[in-house]
Amino acid sequence: MIVERDFTDRIAILPSETYIFLGGVDKSRTLNQSIFGRRLLTNGVEVLAVNLGLLAFNYRNSNLGGFRRVEFLGSGQVPQRVVENTDALISLQLNRLRVATFVTACIYGVHAKRSCRSIDNPTFPSLDDVYGWVEIPDTGLFLPEMDTKRLQSQLGTRQRALTRPCGRIDD
Repeated sequence: MIVERDFTDRIAILPSETYIFLGGVDKSRTLNQSIFGRRLLTNGVEVLAVNLGLLAFNYRNSNLGGFRRVEFLGSGQVPQRVVENTDALISLQLNRLRVATFVTACIYGVHAKRSCRSIDNPTFPSLDDVYGWVEIPDTGLFLPEMDTKRLQSQLGTRQRALTRPCGRIDD
């Protein structure tokens, strides 16, 4: 049996070991999943900066959105259509990650120029470092439980960044 379903248009990455987003209305010294800012790029990708340092991307209204995943729920030889769809899915995610990496470089580059400093502790997320998310109005980003657990292990140095002015990006 072959099943088709929509594949998520949303990914989030944690592109540095220390950067967090503070400023705007919320200048508190706590890490949370509130949205610091959002921008719509000319290619239709929406980018959200989240307090604890996540950059979240919504590809729904771009040429990288609207993908349908095809899955084989049976035994025996996997149909060629499913194999091709899986290859296309991997290619799509890699292209999404390229856009995310480029946007991250732009954001961090502007910060580096404004603060006259080099970029601190960048990471280069791979497909294993992508998080799923949904937005909850007036609350922020919500990650599935499995992604929240993975993210928690990456947040160790962020709390220390709250106590020094060079570890944050202000508006």
